[in-house]
Amino acid sequence: MGADRPSLGLPARALTLPERWAEGHRRPVARVVENRGLIGEAWPYHADPLKGRWETTGECLRIALAATGDSALRTLALAAAWAMRAMAIPSNGAMPIGTEVHLKSTTLASRAIVAVNNVYPNLMLDWFGCWTTGDPAFRHGAERHLAVTERDFIRPDGSTIEFIEYDTATGVPKRHFTLVGRSDDSTWSRGQAWAIAGYLRAFEETGETRWLGLAERLAAYWWGRTGDSDPVPPWDFDDGGSDAPRDTSAAAIVAEALARLAVQPDRAARATRMLGRFPALIARLTPDGRLLQGCFNRPRRVTGNAELIWGDAYLLMALELLRTGRVFR
Repeated sequence: MGADRPSLGLPARALTLPERWAEGHRRPVARVVENRGLIGEAWPYHADPLKGRWETTGECLRIALAATGDSALRTLALAAAWAMRAMAIPSNGAMPIGTEVHLKSTTLASRAIVAVNNVYPNLMLDWFGCWTTGDPAFRHGAERHLAVTERDFIRPDGSTIEFIEYDTATGVPKRHFTLVGRSDDSTWSRGQAWAIAGYLRAFEETGETRWLGLAERLAAYWWGRTGDSDPVPPWDFDDGGSDAPRDTSAAAIVAEALARLAVQPDRAARATRMLGRFPALIARLTPDGRLLQGCFNRPRRVTGNAELIWGDAYLLMALELLRTGRVFR
């Protein structure tokens, strides 16, 4: 790997790809520059797989990384962390989707409805608050949400539910359902990805074996359904049709979480089972800088095979981690 690059904690045969990772990193960066030339300051959503033209949206959440060193942005992020922490359902600690949800393909907002997604992107603010302030409320709140997700969203076989509506007075589930999965009882692969990434991040932040074990259980379901031929899952694990779209954005979410562990030797040494699949996954996702085969919303027939902005983003973050060999705080 060279003296300037730390070991990634991967099997020796996997450590022969630094130039490929570097090239894989250059191409998505070039794509970002190209996008700015195509759409200016508009916010990209998804791009046509053949022509590469982006559809843009005004419905977005722009996240400025605290790692920029801009004190104003750090203050804003911390205010967001406290505001989100205050939203938790008091009876069970679950983090609801809230009342300011804006999605192109669905409409849903509630202080009683919780999504499996919340275990990763939402809790990122808790982890930020935790290591920025040292206030134990953030870790305690995150772990309450992680525990209720384990209890209510993860099925015995390691698959996941997309949405649960709770009785907020008792904290007991009233119903479960899906909006972008095949059925209420199927397993939407991007939701599974969020869950894997969320528990891996919890392990990264806390070092607690419990969270790593849950990530391994969720990943075992993933790998058991995808097999060895292609680590990219179908849009829903219960769509067995030969024409079922795959969702590379789900795979990119998992790749970024694994990359974070891979560049932290103390965590990588404890997560060898998870990282053993990582080289094949990242190699599958880095052919040319455009991450195609992203499935946004199959039930509504919204972009079943496209370049999705969050797929690009998570893949680029994974490649940046591999390029630099470190995580950013």
